[in-house]
Amino acid sequence: MREGVGGSILFYIILGILAIFIVFIAVVMSYATNYRINNYVVTMIEQSNGQKVFGTEGDTTQSNTLVGYLRSNHYYNGLVVTCNNNSKGAVFHVTTKVNFEIPMLDVKIPIYVNNDTKTLFNVDCENVKSKGEWEGE
Repeated sequence: MREGVGGSILFYIILGILAIFIVFIAVVMSYATNYRINNYVVTMIEQSNGQKVFGTEGDTTQSNTLVGYLRSNHYYNGLVVTCNNNSKGAVFHVTTKVNFEIPMLDVKIPIYVNNDTKTLFNVDCENVKSKGEWEGE
């Protein structure tokens, strides 16, 4: 009887470690996706010199707006783009968000990735189209 109890406890310990490992892999994959989207938005703003149109929630076109691109790639989480002027030009601050959820434990963890563009010379934040905020569904 003693050996049977010891074996079942060891089995539950192994299941617990496996569950922790699966949750860790899921968080890493969510963060990687979030970072890829953030990097794409920063690249598009830098390539268009701050003139890439941010868009609205109803946008579905891939090439016209940043929000349209995100929707076409099934990214429905938050995106915030802000612009700050400095002495040489403008710097855009991009924040993306993924909500990581564990349904059985009712745990909801927002994962944020922040990134800045390089300084865009001769760009004024008042004249750009990329400023905006979009909270997904």
